Amino acid sequence: MLARPMPRSEKDVVHRCGIGTVPDVPADATTPPPRRAGGDVRTGVLAGAAAYAIWGLFPLYFHRLGEVRPFEIACLRILTTCVLVWAILGVRGEARAAIAAVARPAVLARVALAGLMVTANWLIYVWAVSADHVVDAAIGYFINPLVTVALGVVLLRERLRRLQKVALGLGMVSVIVLTAAYGRFPWIALSLAATFGLYGYLKKTAGLGALPALAIETTCMAPVGVIGLVVLELRYGLDATSASASTQWLLVALGAVTALPLVLFGVAASRVPLSTVGLLQYLTPTMQLLCGVLAFDEQVSTARWAGMACVWLALVFLVRDSVGRDARADRADARASVREASA
Repeated sequence: MLARPMPRSEKDVVHRCGIGTVPDVPADATTPPPRRAGGDVRTGVLAGAAAYAIWGLFPLYFHRLGEVRPFEIACLRILTTCVLVWAILGVRGEARAAIAAVARPAVLARVALAGLMVTANWLIYVWAVSADHVVDAAIGYFINPLVTVALGVVLLRERLRRLQKVALGLGMVSVIVLTAAYGRFPWIALSLAATFGLYGYLKKTAGLGALPALAIETTCMAPVGVIGLVVLELRYGLDATSASASTQWLLVALGAVTALPLVLFGVAASRVPLSTVGLLQYLTPTMQLLCGVLAFDEQVSTARWAGMACVWLALVFLVRDSVGRDARADRADARASVREASA
């Protein structure tokens, strides 16, 4: 079996992997071989679908935590995730490697900034769910791929292809339409898209796997979590201590709920092409949108549907561009491998 060449630069890694709403692509999963056993592919697709389905059901989970302040939930999520992920790395014998990976100050700085971005994203998302803005949150994750492309232009000086220009143009139209529909700037959707887009960029350029990166991120943010809980306790008292037993169990499970889809995503990313993973990603915001409309009875005006239609049309162009680019890259890599083998 001929191996697919590694991406040739940091820019190439971000450009080829950065179309999704996924939090990270493990470092060893960025270049899957062109062919895989059928069982591996099926396992990968099922694992990927399960990961995105779990993320898609997050509104149902966090809505059940309505007794607890969003900031308190974010602090508890940081701490429970930190403890659990380090435990997983310890069992797998990868804890020392994770620490060694951030020995370089530049890498540590990027991972710490990624931790700040994901903490902000978690806080905004939990608040949005608790305030009955699930549809707005779903729109944010639909917009995220467009933000990722824009980050490639701004931060990596990438040149846009024709379909990407069309997609970004439609994205800007959607923001205008949604602003008119809301009567205000759609800050929830755009804040979620921006923080998650920056999070993905920082993680991918740091070059760490999903779990090691999450361990370092939550460790960097752990002081914020501890101080936040102490301040809340002193000023208001912690909601978690007076919440119902079912809510307390859900709070305890925050770390597992955060880590499980990441583990499943790692299984998927190592077994299926990234183009397939990129298509699976849209399962999450679709399910979140359905949760908002069907489970929580959120009202969506005709103008908001029009704005979302612009986003979906933009994503069609973006996916078409991504699939076509990957197909061309695969053909070029295959030809290069054949030439190397025959030389």
